[in-house]
Amino acid sequence: MIIRDPNDRVLLVHTTDGNPALGIPCGGLEPGEHPEHAVAHEVAEEAHEVAEEVGLDLASGSLRAVDLVPYALPDWHAALLATCFFDGGARIRPGLAEIDETRFCGPRRVPRLRFVAYIADCAGNPGSRADLRSGLNCPVERADRLHKYLAPWPRPGMPHTEAVQYTVASLIAHKPDGAIPAHSPGNIGASLARCTALAAGTRETTMHLLARQSPAQLCRMLTRVVVQLRNTDTPVDFAVLLDDAADWPRRGNEVRTRWLQSFYRAEDPVRNT
Repeated sequence: MIIRDPNDRVLLVHTTDGNPALGIPCGGLEPGEHPEHAVAHEVAEEAHEVAEEVGLDLASGSLRAVDLVPYALPDWHAALLATCFFDGGARIRPGLAEIDETRFCGPRRVPRLRFVAYIADCAGNPGSRADLRSGLNCPVERADRLHKYLAPWPRPGMPHTEAVQYTVASLIAHKPDGAIPAHSPGNIGASLARCTALAAGTRETTMHLLARQSPAQLCRMLTRVVVQLRNTDTPVDFAVLLDDAADWPRRGNEVRTRWLQSFYRAEDPVRNT
């Protein structure tokens, strides 16, 4: 079931069953229960039950509309996707046994999170991790061992985005533990500022060097910086990094400004409070 907030962000949850991926809240039907019948007659009640399961407080919000779309599961079983729209006022309650994280994400961020979760899941297998790590500092055309994991993801005619996806995948596999932080540290500028294992002057020099990179050199410099960060257990939000680095050829000035501002805000939090 898809739950959106007034800003059109989608509610994603992380369950405690060992799956690293964030996903939409879902559940199963009772034996013999017909999906279409259940959704058509009980969707409003079911929506609130799902909201209870994920800790969504709808006391000040209400179900406004439901959109039903038939679709096929990976095993080709038919199903119905219910998209529920609530008015404002909903808020999340933490502390549930089955769910340890809830997050509203914009539509553009959802596929980035799916990509990161997919790579982190692949990297849980030692052989797959070795394959993915082999792409460090390697251009796409020489990253033969990554293609079987990443071939479905790039869009045709977007070579820079493809290179960023291959780079980020190899960086996640470099150290998959902690690749999906419980709380986003922000963009790469904020992460670099918090890397206390590097001297303050080194952090600043590295930040400005990274911000000056051309699109052709960005992936190589990101590899150098992120490896340093992950080797010191500094958290990196790879979904944000994927988004920012992919935008570099089109909105590089905007992205580098955000990185630099985040760096200095995190470097001197007292001045920015």
